[in-house]
Amino acid sequence: MLTLITHDWQRKNRWLWPSAAINACKQAVYASMGKPIEDALKKEAYWLYQATSQAAAIKRFQNAYDSDVENDMTAQRNWDHIVIDVQSIV
Repeated sequence: MLTLITHDWQRKNRWLWPSAAINACKQAVYASMGKPIEDALKKEAYWLYQATSQAAAIKRFQNAYDSDVENDMTAQRNWDHIVIDVQSIV
């Protein structure tokens, strides 16, 4: 039963974590291991760009910027709901 529920949840929410974003996070970690902080931050910035340019992240960031969520106290209180709702932007 749990397997059925898990697969159903994965099918409905398959866009929550785009593979490009997951890969970019992994690559940022791998690329920065054992490097000086400055070099590691450059690698992290590169892979962050890769993650945001290959998925719906740009639209999501623009939506957050336009709605000024970082300065809205109501949005801060409901952050968990906002994070889930923004996933519908593809």
